[in-house]
Amino acid sequence: GGPYTPHEALACGTIPLATDILGLRESIIDGFNGYIVPRGRFDLLGCKLAVLLKNSTLCEVLRENGRRHFDSALTMEARWPAVVSFLRLEESR
Repeated sequence: GGPYTPHEALACGTIPLATDILGLRESIIDGFNGYIVPRGRFDLLGCKLAVLLKNSTLCEVLRENGRRHFDSALTMEARWPAVVSFLRLEESR
C-alpha cells in the first residue's frame, strides 16, 4: 500500500507536486519527475508551481521522466519479480 495518486499522475503524464509525507518518495523523485516540498512550506509549494508554469520545456522533461519511472518501477510487471523473490524466500524458511 501507499499513496496511489502520484502513481496515477505519473502514468498519465501529470507532474506530481506534493508535500513530504510517508510513501511519496517511492514514486516522486524530487526534481526528476515532480517536486516534494517539506510539510507546511506552502511558500515553497507556490514557488515550485510558478517554476512549472513558466517553463514548458522543464514540464515536458518531468512528464517524460515520470512516465519512464512509472513504467520501469511502479507497474505490476516491474514489481512482480520482487514479489516472486519474496515468496520464494518465505517458502524456503
